[in-house]
Amino acid sequence: GEELRDHGSLNHTKTLYDELVHVPLVVRYPGRAPARVATPVAVIDLYPTVLDVAGLAPDAGLRGRSLARLDADAAPRPIFLETSFGQDLDGERRTRRLRAVVLGSHKLIVEAGDGTRPSRAELYDLARDPLERRDLGTAHPAMRRIAPLLQRWLAETAPKAERSAEIDAEERARLESLGYH
Repeated sequence: GEELRDHGSLNHTKTLYDELVHVPLVVRYPGRAPARVATPVAVIDLYPTVLDVAGLAPDAGLRGRSLARLDADAAPRPIFLETSFGQDLDGERRTRRLRAVVLGSHKLIVEAGDGTRPSRAELYDLARDPLERRDLGTAHPAMRRIAPLLQRWLAETAPKAERSAEIDAEERARLESLGYH
């Protein structure tokens, strides 16, 4: 998707509004009649779909689902989105991180200030406001249902603490000879 001043910008990576993230997905493979599925799907569903169509069992713990087995009336499930980008603010280069969850017709977009707690939040009803022009606000009843999903996902996907390993001089030289510094 591409934002063409829909929300004030010309870009394709700096927001999570639908003009950027709600894009058509067309998949064709032998043995399947054409079908249109209105249920939202995500990139995370592509790998399980390829495995399924190839006749291979999915990996244990795989989060996506096969689109080959998705019917038009599939129950809605949360779809998670994220983007991050550098931006100059007050003469400093900062990384902005936007995360979102879509469940049914509601979409919650947050700017995660410290990675876990939102510093800004927007809630939209995509059925009534498909152009995402009217922020429903954080007091809207849908927040009680959708915000915990996003918080849980943020906690599950938060970067783990970095671990360092001690290596000896010989191992360091070997790595440097391979181009690692």
